[in-house]
Amino acid sequence: MRTLFCTLALAAGALLSTPAQAQMKRPDLPALDKSPLDLAWLPRDAPFREKPTDPTPAARILYSRPQKKDRKIFGPDTTFMVPYGKTWRTGANEATELKVYKPLTLGGKKLAVGTYTLYTIPGEKEWTLIISSDLDRWGDYAYNQKLDVARVKAPVTAAPAPTEAFTIAFKDGDKPGTATLRLVWDTVEVDVPVAY
Repeated sequence: MRTLFCTLALAAGALLSTPAQAQMKRPDLPALDKSPLDLAWLPRDAPFREKPTDPTPAARILYSRPQKKDRKIFGPDTTFMVPYGKTWRTGANEATELKVYKPLTLGGKKLAVGTYTLYTIPGEKEWTLIISSDLDRWGDYAYNQKLDVARVKAPVTAAPAPTEAFTIAFKDGDKPGTATLRLVWDTVEVDVPVAY
C-alpha cells in the first residue's frame, strides 16, 4: 500500500512540474514575463458583453504590471524604481496604451476616438498624466513632448492598503457615463475622473 501511495505521489509531482520543466527545456522559447500584460476596460464589464446591441466600450488600457518585490517604488531620487519628476511608461515593458472607442473626457480633457500612449510623471502630491500620439514605444526612452495630445493633473492619495502589483482599473461612477480611472501601486493611489 505504501508503495502504491509513493508511486501516485511521485506521478502527481511529475505532472504538476511538467509545464515549468518543459519551459526550462526549451531555450528557443521566451521565458515567462515578470510583469504580465493586463487590460482595464471602461466600463469594466465591456469584454463580457455578448449581443451586437450591447453598447460599444468607451476605452481600454493595455499595460504591463510590475511587482513591488520589497523594492522602494516612488520617491525623490533614482534609488527608487520610479523617481518623482521623471517621465514613466506607466507600468513595465512597452509604454501603456490607451484606446478610446468613443469620445470621452479624462480629467476634463477631451479625447477623440483613437489610440494613444499613456505616460505619467509621478510626484509626491500630484501626478501628471500625458496622453501622447506617439505609439508602439518600449518604455519611455523615446518620449517626445511635441507629440502630447493632452496633459492632466491628478492628486495623490494614500491607498487604503499596499498593492503588490501595479494596477490600472476603472471604477464605475455614481452617474451613468462616469467613472474614475485609478492607478494604484504600493501605498499610492491616483484617481482621475472620466466622462463618456
